[in-house]
Amino acid sequence: MSSLESAAIPSDMIWRLSVDRYHNMIKNGILTDEDPVELLEGWLVFKMPKNPPHRAATRIV
Repeated sequence: MSSLESAAIPSDMIWRLSVDRYHNMIKNGILTDEDPVELLEGWLVFKMPKNPPHRAATRIV
């Protein structure tokens, strides 16, 4: 089995961006604080929704 066959392919749409492009999208109103996305190592990904137990756990750490 090749590495391509065993690699997990995300089902969510993702986009590769530079930090500058990401900041420009925010500056120009393309992305807002209401958008459930974040830039992780060049990938614009949807944030997981946070439920009350999640919020409590992240405050502890």
